Amino acid sequence: MNENGQYLVDTCAERGLFLANTFSQHKMTHRYTWARGNERNLIDYIAVDNRLREVEDAMVVRGLFSDSDHFAVVAKVRMRER
Repeated sequence: MNENGQYLVDTCAERGLFLANTFSQHKMTHRYTWARGNERNLIDYIAVDNRLREVEDAMVVRGLFSDSDHFAVVAKVRMRER
């Protein structure tokens, strides 16, 4: 983890957020969020408020950003009843 990653983790902890990523069992094509050449990494996340939502699934949607080497991460969330 680099300095930016640590800053993200610290900020989320401070504000009661957790980081969702493509942890679910999907094809590798739908799990990595960045690609350049033969390199692939999971480096993009969704910050979710712990008090309000529960992440059921997260995956990558390819092709939304034509001028980027990043892919969009989308999540299926369930709202908790109060």
